[in-house]
Amino acid sequence: MNISVIVTVYNAEKTIEKTIRALVAQTYSEFEVLMVDNGSTDRSSQICLEYQKKDKRFRYIYVEQKGVSNARNMGLSCAKGKYICFCDADDVPKENMLQVLLQDIETSQSDCVMCNYYTERDNCNSVFPFKSDKSLGVEEIREKLIPAMFTCSLEVPVVWGTVWRCIFKNSLIRDIRLKFDSKLTFAEDLCFVIEYLSNANKVYLENKVLYYYSLTDGSAMLSFNQYKPYLFKERVWLIQKISMLLNNIKVYQYMKSDVETIFQEYILECIGNATVKSENRSLIESFKDVKNIVSNECVVHVFSKIYTQDKRHRIVFKMIQLKMSVLLTLYYSIRRG
Repeated sequence: MNISVIVTVYNAEKTIEKTIRALVAQTYSEFEVLMVDNGSTDRSSQICLEYQKKDKRFRYIYVEQKGVSNARNMGLSCAKGKYICFCDADDVPKENMLQVLLQDIETSQSDCVMCNYYTERDNCNSVFPFKSDKSLGVEEIREKLIPAMFTCSLEVPVVWGTVWRCIFKNSLIRDIRLKFDSKLTFAEDLCFVIEYLSNANKVYLENKVLYYYSLTDGSAMLSFNQYKPYLFKERVWLIQKISMLLNNIKVYQYMKSDVETIFQEYILECIGNATVKSENRSLIESFKDVKNIVSNECVVHVFSKIYTQDKRHRIVFKMIQLKMSVLLTLYYSIRRG
C-alpha cells in the first residue's frame, strides 16, 4: 500500500459523501482511506460504513469524541501506507491529487510535498511565497518556508501550515514519534507541520492547485461567537509550543515580530471570547476572565512590545499592557452591542 489517506469525520453527513466520491475518483488507485469518526451523532457512520462495504480500500474507525488531534493520531497508528495524506470531511481533493503528490515526492526524493489549494469561501487560491515548483533544502526550509507560515494576518482566512495540502513519509513520522497535540483544537496541524519540516532534509513545493478547501461557518477558523471556557488556556499552550518549536531550530529571534504579532492576535481573540454575551455569564465573570488574561505571565511577555500600526489596536494593546481589565471588558462588551 503506497498511500494512506486519513479523513477525520465529525457530524459530516451533509459533506462526507462528496469527499469520499472525490477519493474514489482518484486517478491513482493504490491507496487506503481511513475514515476516523470522532464521535459523530448524525448519519456520518452509516455513510462511511456503506462505502466500506463497496470498496475494500475504505476502512471505518470509530473513536470517542476527544478532538481532531486524537482522531488523526488514531489514523496514524492504523496507517499501512508508505506515505500519509490527510483530508477534511467537507473538502474535495482534485482527481489527480494523489497521483501528482506521489510522483513529486518520489521523483524529487523529498520528505514532503506541499501543493497549492483553492479556498471555496473566498473564491481564491492560496499563494506560495514561491511562484513556481521548487525544491527546498534544510536551510531554505528553516529560513524561508517555516517563517512564511507566520506572515499572514489572522483576519485573512488563509491557512498556512495545514496537513491536507501535504504528503508525508510515514517512516519519518514514526522515526521522530510525531503525533498531533491532543491539548490543541486549533492550529494543531500547524504544530505538526513545523515539527515534521524541522526534521526534513528536502521539501518540494507543487504549485498546482490540487485541493479544494471549504471554509464553512461551522469551521474552527470562523466559530468565534460562542463562549469557550478552555480557549485561553489552550492559546497560551499554543504560544508556548510554537515558541519552543521555533527555538529548537533557532529561527525564533529573526522572525520574532511576525510570530509575536500572531500571538497578540490570539490574545485579542481570548479577550473577545471572555466577553461573549451569554445567559449564564455575567459582566463580573467576564471581567474576572479578562483580568486573568492580562495578568498572565505569557501575555505580559507577548505584549512587552507593540508591533501593530493600527491606531484602534494600539489603544487596546496599551490597555492590555497596563492591565486595564475593567476598560477592556467594557470596550469589548460595548463593541459586541
